[in-house]
Amino acid sequence: MTSRTNRMTVAGASRMNKDATAPGTSAVRTKPIRVTVDLDPALYRRVKGWAESIAVDLDVPSMPLGKLFRALAEGLADDPAVAIAVTRILQHNSVTQ
Repeated sequence: MTSRTNRMTVAGASRMNKDATAPGTSAVRTKPIRVTVDLDPALYRRVKGWAESIAVDLDVPSMPLGKLFRALAEGLADDPAVAIAVTRILQHNSVTQ
């Protein structure tokens, strides 16, 4: 090692926090991740209409689409029947589009 490289290595090592986690092992993310999606206007109207209908069924003033999409994501992740239904829709859409 050259003298300069050696000095830089020593200097860098002296600045490292001894309690720091290893590179690539950071803290677990707690801040929500934003996801956006573009919907065809007709599909948007259908989803919005369904959300308004479910709000009436649940006796709440409104059903925000964000809440609806979070519930759909939970269902997809947690319920095999939902996952199968979504897979079928994706298969159908990939064939027709």
